[in-house]
Amino acid sequence: MKVTPIKTNKIFPDDDFFSHLFSTLPFLQERQLLIISSKILSLCYGYYVEKESLNVSKESLIQQEADIFWQSERGGPTQLTIKENCFLPFSGIDESNSAGTYVLFPKNLFLHATSIWEKLRSHYNIEKLGVLIIDSQIIPLRKGTLGLGLSWCGFHPLYSYSGEKDCFDRPYTLTNINLVDAYATAAILEMGEGNEQCPLALIDEAPKIRFLNRPPNEEEQKLVTINPEEDLFSPLLKGGYFQSK
Repeated sequence: MKVTPIKTNKIFPDDDFFSHLFSTLPFLQERQLLIISSKILSLCYGYYVEKESLNVSKESLIQQEADIFWQSERGGPTQLTIKENCFLPFSGIDESNSAGTYVLFPKNLFLHATSIWEKLRSHYNIEKLGVLIIDSQIIPLRKGTLGLGLSWCGFHPLYSYSGEKDCFDRPYTLTNINLVDAYATAAILEMGEGNEQCPLALIDEAPKIRFLNRPPNEEEQKLVTINPEEDLFSPLLKGGYFQSK
């Protein structure tokens, strides 16, 4: 697998998204996977709030944007939230690499992914293309960020080992690799999280990918999410308590 970060001009609120895309992308080839930072979608499509115009506190904005949020009994800022079935700090609101704005978590993510996929396939006259919109995430008890796949188009989001056996001839019990988060993490490593100014990346020879000639249907859009009742971390979601030795 080869990951190529793509540097763009600085992106400002209400910039034309496709102008940035077509001015920086190389000529796309068959079987490539285009990675797009969700932040540039938010900036270009109006999912942001000017700090100077904000008439509530950032704390209130975080709670307004969250689908679910946890607040300490001792008070303090709201940090842990769920947005669109994703654990995200601060409802996905970000201030970095933006000019005086709170960048919000984008809406209509699968519509954006499909629109980009359709336009690029037509523009470059190619059939097999993947589009993946990503953000960064943190996971409990680990420092640093990893990638998070938010929406995609043109490929299957999971790789299944169903029906196969391991090297000791035992059937697999954990049968899927989450490709969208794996590709997102590989891309973020190359794109960076600082001032690299690389909100795009291309992946060539993506392992285990299965391209599709259509957008994902509603059922496929939910393949990487888990019902909270079935989640390994459900005790935390239900407000369980820690017991230490």
